[in-house]
Amino acid sequence: MPPPVFMRLSLAPSLFYRGETNTWRVIEMVTEINESNFDSFVEQNSLAVIDCWAPWCGPCRRMGPIIEELSEDLKGRAGVAKLNTDENQAIAVRFNINAIPTILVFRDGVLVDTLVGLRPKEDLLAALGFR
Repeated sequence: MPPPVFMRLSLAPSLFYRGETNTWRVIEMVTEINESNFDSFVEQNSLAVIDCWAPWCGPCRRMGPIIEELSEDLKGRAGVAKLNTDENQAIAVRFNINAIPTILVFRDGVLVDTLVGLRPKEDLLAALGFR
């Protein structure tokens, strides 16, 4: 079975995804957050999932489409965001992020889990209590 294909067709904040059923659908892009809106994002979402990454990180780039799918699957149930740790080093220091990709999971504003390393979507859903 061929792997899923992602394709950006414009500069609009969405991309098209062809999954295992070989059909195309639109996926909204994950929210990009930074030091100035990090705390408000966590406060506004009872469940906040934040992918800490950097552009030079190979596993982070491979995790990107997984995070996009996760965001689509959890729409209305969780806020999913990406945080570039190179550009937001204070957040990386604050949460002791020493390796990327790292997923920070907040429930009601409290950090409840830190997931380090490339993981399949099913593992992330299970860790979040959705499988």
